[in-house]
Amino acid sequence: MALILPWVALSWFMWSWKSTVWRALAQETIPSRFVDIDEAIKKDFIQMPIWDFIWKFWMNSFRAIESQAIAEILWQNFDETFQVLSLWWWAVTIQQNVERIKKASFKLVYLDVPFDIIAQRLREDYDWNKDRVPFDEWKFWWLYNDRQEIYHWTADFVVSNMWEVEEAVEQILWKLKIAA
Repeated sequence: MALILPWVALSWFMWSWKSTVWRALAQETIPSRFVDIDEAIKKDFIQMPIWDFIWKFWMNSFRAIESQAIAEILWQNFDETFQVLSLWWWAVTIQQNVERIKKASFKLVYLDVPFDIIAQRLREDYDWNKDRVPFDEWKFWWLYNDRQEIYHWTADFVVSNMWEVEEAVEQILWKLKIAA
């Protein structure tokens, strides 16, 4: 049975399978509209892969564009059909982004995956030609641990996503019903 969702924004650490989870979630809801911030940035703001942009113009330039994209997407798409906003993994580290998302009445959900699972996914799925950032497991571990407090602090609720996408979707739907 399909459910009408409140507006939801997802925060995540890389390789948490956020796109897979949110596409599955969108199939369970009506009406649903999925906006993936990294796809919107690539298409509407930088016209190149994100890592290529970061390598060329540095991270601070990307973060400014990311904040602008969030503001514009929230402003332009604020209607009853806009329900799921998938953020890039740095978005909630900027307080202004969190404030904008919550002011727009979104429930901020952190898709939490233990680092050992993320590391396994990285080892199995990492593609330098596509991902364009050197894979250094220690640096990813440090970044993951550095971000955990921010992700948990900014989230309205946390959902575990170990291996089963369906379980993560069920957790989200259950927690949204409770929060409603």
